[in-house]
Amino acid sequence: MALISAIFGKSSIEKVHDETLNTVTSQDDRTSIVIKEEEGAGGKADGKDNRQDDKQYNQQDSLTISSLLCIICVFLVMFLSALDQTIVVTIIAELQIHFQSNNTGWIISGYMLPVCVLSLIWGRIGYIFGTKRTTIISIIIFEIGSLISGLSHSMNMLIIGRVIAGIGGSGISTLIYLIINELSTIKY
Repeated sequence: MALISAIFGKSSIEKVHDETLNTVTSQDDRTSIVIKEEEGAGGKADGKDNRQDDKQYNQQDSLTISSLLCIICVFLVMFLSALDQTIVVTIIAELQIHFQSNNTGWIISGYMLPVCVLSLIWGRIGYIFGTKRTTIISIIIFEIGSLISGLSHSMNMLIIGRVIAGIGGSGISTLIYLIINELSTIKY
């Protein structure tokens, strides 16, 4: 408790006791540390067997089918964003010849600038409105930008499409890590 008080400060710690767990929670309800008590080999102090509690604890921490499907979907969305960047890098020379323009540097820069600038903003939006909705919106924005880039008739239209795709790609790259963070648990 002294170590936790030293980290969080004595005034912001509230201690809540349970029969089997000690929970230390800060007042802003964002930090929670759960410490499992040692109960000895025989079970609980009142003589009851705690095998059922351990079984429930292990079932809660196991990887469920829904979380596995969610992880697969998260990886597919990240693959979509990475595939877009890989395709664009390989066709820059053909784009320069097709559009007869020397502004090909802006194709990559137009994507990466929104990614760098908007990452923190997407994280905050995901925190406020939820990561599921925000991720779906960022995927839609990314696909609209990719559609504009694919249907472009000039280099300027292609760059604008890449900027819009970069706005959505920033949300994808930020929110994917937030979703993985929500799916994973810390095991002691």
